[in-house]
Amino acid sequence: MTTGFQCDNCRKFAPAPAHGWLHVLQQGDPGMLAALTGTGTEVLWTFCTVLCLAQYTMAAALVDGKMAGEEP
Repeated sequence: MTTGFQCDNCRKFAPAPAHGWLHVLQQGDPGMLAALTGTGTEVLWTFCTVLCLAQYTMAAALVDGKMAGEEP
């Protein structure tokens, strides 16, 4: 099994390490040891380019607004 990353927007795959890719992280434990060791973080989304990040967030904002019943 090959480990790697898949872009959450365009679904492009790259084996790890994927240099230059963007990872959106959620930090769990705000402690000093967790910050130094890199533990306590969870990858929420992965993008191959800034353009994919922008397209994904724009689509998510539009969908979230529609689901909330807001009109543009």
